[in-house]
Amino acid sequence: MSTVLLPDSRITSMVMGNDIFAYAQAYDGDVYQFVGAVENGVTYYGQRRRSGVIIERLRGNKPGPNAPKLFTPLAAVSFADELNKPMAEKFVFYLDDNNILHDQYCNSTTNNEFKHGSLSSLKIECAHYSALAAVTIKGDVVNHMCVFYQTPGQDAAVKMVSFAGRHRSWHEGEANLRDPPLYGTSLTAVPPRSGYLGRSVDRAHQPLPLSGYDNDGRPVAFPPHTSLTAVDNGSQLHLIYKSHSGTVKVIRLDPTQGLQVPEVFFHDLNVAPRSYISACLAPNTGTNTSIVLFYQVLNEVTRKVQMTARVVSRPSTAASGTQWNVSNPETLGV
Repeated sequence: MSTVLLPDSRITSMVMGNDIFAYAQAYDGDVYQFVGAVENGVTYYGQRRRSGVIIERLRGNKPGPNAPKLFTPLAAVSFADELNKPMAEKFVFYLDDNNILHDQYCNSTTNNEFKHGSLSSLKIECAHYSALAAVTIKGDVVNHMCVFYQTPGQDAAVKMVSFAGRHRSWHEGEANLRDPPLYGTSLTAVPPRSGYLGRSVDRAHQPLPLSGYDNDGRPVAFPPHTSLTAVDNGSQLHLIYKSHSGTVKVIRLDPTQGLQVPEVFFHDLNVAPRSYISACLAPNTGTNTSIVLFYQVLNEVTRKVQMTARVVSRPSTAASGTQWNVSNPETLGV
């Protein structure tokens, strides 16, 4: 099935079981789900029969109830109510035309079709420029899901709303970051663990600055409004971003060694200039770290924007500077 993507659509991705799911917005405003998997830890292949529209924007020629706005931010997670249970539920988050936060969920009780959830009943208004980020966290008794967004206030604070497993209820959380963040800052989230928390001052964790030097000897710097995405392989946090030159790079954070020098993933000349990126860890790859990266490319023949996936991999114990193995790009949705 072919779909035409909205140029500069937000992109999000997640893993459930052996499947990898990516989400983007189509030209007509529908939210599209791409399904795929990684073979031998090095090659991504799409499963077109399982891919398709999960949220429609238009009913007739007008936006339907609970419809996503055009250029909506997107976030997605897999979830299970109980601790140490396989993830069996998918959640996708977006904004409507009034910038109210919504969720759609999919599990066995919905016949594996996406249904509108209850998050919008909280009437959480996000900034029109807000990005979204979501993560599943293990609690003491049940799992929790946290969604981060920017508020429309002058300070552009980043706030959180959380979902408690088993209780199946949403609650506005305590996270309220006022660094202050950049209006429209990119957001990404990973589960917390020791070694990555900022300095503790008066019981409040201060931001952990990503200060250091690039491999050209210059200080690490991010382009304004660059797209950020992060994964954690259990030993190191990988922060992935687009540099000023359009090169996709990664900064690794090691709990014992601190910030590592940025490393190049790849430089694809066909990456759409304002493409967002999203990454997730491929499951069951043994001693390798295999990261699936999704981004948009401009088809030079049709001049249309398409979704592309690449697998970037190397041994998890590889020394800093070891070259990453990069798969050929896989074009999705065609």
